[in-house]
Order: sequence, then structure tokens, then C-alpha cells
Amino acid sequence: ENNNNNSKEDNNSFIVKDNLHSMIGDVNLFLSPIDNDDDDDETNDNNQQQLQAEIDIMIAETEYRQRSLGKIATCMMLLYGKENLNITRFFL
Repeated sequence: ENNNNNSKEDNNSFIVKDNLHSMIGDVNLFLSPIDNDDDDDETNDNNQQQLQAEIDIMIAETEYRQRSLGKIATCMMLLYGKENLNITRFFL
């Protein structure tokens, strides 16, 4: 479930739920433009500024830890960031 409440769109949050639709954690992307000292305005082929993102994952419910749910949620968020937000650099 996408829970993007920030109007600046510099944060994307997804809720991790169990099969009963109860929240068990979340995964977040914190977006920022790529800051490269060699090139003040790094752009892609479409002349858009490239983005980087820091990813944060939390499985809060202890009974759901050690089940690879954090790994799966992280992989899904990385794919979402690359395909939908055009992120070119991630920090894990």
C-alpha cells in the first residue's frame, strides 16, 4: 500500500502487511537529486535531473522477522524506484 503523504514527493512510503491486511512494518524511499561535484547539474538522456534514494525498512512485528519479508519488501521497493521514479542510485 503506497502511503505517499508528502506533497514534495521526496519520500515514498509503503506499508508491509500480512495476509490478514494488518500492518507489520514499512519500507521508505527518501529521494534527493544526485549531487555530483564534477557536474553541477547531472541529467539523464531526457534532460531530467537524476535522482538518488536512501531506502529504509522496518518489520516491527517480531513474529514476522527472520522470514525474508524485509528482503522481499526491499527488492520490491528498489524495483518500484527504478521503474516508476527513475532513480539511478540507491543507498541501502
